[in-house]
Parts: sequence; structure tokens; C-alpha cells
Amino acid sequence: MQKQNPLLRIWGWGKDEHGRLIGAVISALLAVVLGMLPYFAAAQVIIGMLAGEKDLSFYLPWLGLGLAGYAARTLLLKWYTKTGHGGGRFWTGYMLRFNTVYIVHKHCSPIK
Repeated sequence: MQKQNPLLRIWGWGKDEHGRLIGAVISALLAVVLGMLPYFAAAQVIIGMLAGEKDLSFYLPWLGLGLAGYAARTLLLKWYTKTGHGGGRFWTGYMLRFNTVYIVHKHCSPIK
């Protein structure tokens, strides 16, 4: 019998949490990408100021993009934290129970 990869074995234990864990990772990646939008918007505002742009209609779309990016990042991170930590509680609790049973059996069992 082939020895199974430990990561695949652990992944198999959390079958009920796969969707939440994958969703949390995707949410975190999107939050990072959207978190960069305010910096790009600020750079465009600074470039416009250095170029002498005085028309407010130039700045408003960039300010809106920066605000929207920051708001989306905040919401996604909130969702990721809620979802990711829910999966984390599952994994932590499962591994704690597994390790406790293993340690008790290995060190306290009269049957060796």
C-alpha cells in the first residue's frame, strides 16, 4: 500500500469545510488586489496635481475608485476573517482532539 501524502490526508478530514476554505482564500486574494486600487488612484491624483490639473472632474473618478477599492477590500477582509477563522476553528479543534487522543494512547495506555 502506498503511503498517502500527509497534506492530502488532512485535506480529506475537512471535507465539509472545503468550500469555505477555498472561498476564504479567493476572498483574501481579491482583497489584496482591491487594496491596491487606492494607491493607484492616489498616484493619479498626485500626477494630476503635479501637471497643474485644476478641473474637479479629473479628480472625482480617481477619488471614487480609491474609495470603492478601499470599501471592497474592507468588506472582503471582513468576510474572509469570518469564513477563514470558522474553518480554522474546525481544523484547530479537530487536530487538538486527534493529538490528545494520540498522546493519551501512546503515553498512558497500558497496552504498548
